[in-house]
Amino acid sequence: MPYFILVARKPPIEPLGLHYLDEVPHRLGWDSDVVLIENDDFYPLFERIAERRPDMVGFHVWAGYHLPMLTAADTVRAQGIPVVMGGPYATYSHTECESHADWVIRASGFGLLEKVLRGQLAHGTHFD
Repeated sequence: MPYFILVARKPPIEPLGLHYLDEVPHRLGWDSDVVLIENDDFYPLFERIAERRPDMVGFHVWAGYHLPMLTAADTVRAQGIPVVMGGPYATYSHTECESHADWVIRASGFGLLEKVLRGQLAHGTHFD
């Protein structure tokens, strides 16, 4: 079964949007986890990668917290793991994200993430 990790900064409230987005891989028969990052500590993500070797990692990127996320995405890609990137920062600053991800998703990620996971979307930046 393919495995997907969705990573985001831990928000101050329940991350319902991330949980809704996490339903996309489940519907497609993928196993998946959400990893929430606190205090720039990406150890939980890298530990999960070492344990399970995901087929793909998705980054939800906010402005103001984008630099650590972009660096982490580079680390993941250096291991040969494809990266899909979305969220507010990817929507409004997609050109900044393009060199850190295989796919950059602008605006709504539900339909485009499904296409990425199905292998139906070429690398690059996409808007929905």
